[in-house]
Amino acid sequence: ETANSNASRNDSLQQLLSIVAIVFIPSLACLLACLLTFSLVARNHTINSNSTRFEAEVNMTDYDLGLLDDDDYKVKVLSTKLLGIAEVFMYRLPSKSKTPFKAEDWPLTKPLQCVSLRIERRGNQLLLIFTYSQDDRPGSKSKLFALCTIDIVSKDKPMSHYVEDVVDSTRYFVIRVTDEKAGREAQIGLGFREREEASDFRTALAKYEADIGKERAERALQMANQ
Repeated sequence: ETANSNASRNDSLQQLLSIVAIVFIPSLACLLACLLTFSLVARNHTINSNSTRFEAEVNMTDYDLGLLDDDDYKVKVLSTKLLGIAEVFMYRLPSKSKTPFKAEDWPLTKPLQCVSLRIERRGNQLLLIFTYSQDDRPGSKSKLFALCTIDIVSKDKPMSHYVEDVVDSTRYFVIRVTDEKAGREAQIGLGFREREEASDFRTALAKYEADIGKERAERALQMANQ
């Protein structure tokens, strides 16, 4: 009788486990699928929001950049966008800073401004355009924070005059920003959140230098053949 009772309990337990497996396992799978879908939707929404905000920031005209007062920019030149990064950080350099620069000397936890970066070639110049928005809403108007005008052709200065690596990090640089109207220059710190973004920044600068070198060689060849 005891053996029959144990067998009966085992049969009941097996039936209960079967019911649990049939009812709850599909429900659990459905719940996990819903959570995964929600996560992907949220991620896509964030990406789309950032993309929308960045598109609003990069669609700036010469008037927005304050360049229309410069005669050089009244002449239409070929414009080529090389890179766009939605979020970089600008830092005020400590007083008496000089090369070689170290990022550890900067107030890294208190950036001067969080900005967007657009790198654009216009003629022989490479523009590093830093913009910011006081309102994070999509479509809000961006303002120019700083402009670095790199010209290794007419001014005959090396890239290191405009952009300098720090010695203690691969994500931070010192750039020379320009005030086109006042004709003044100043150095300011630039930082990237990710090393990949810093690498893309270097690649864009290297491409500009390589393209200028190639164009110089082609012009020299053309003159030699005349």
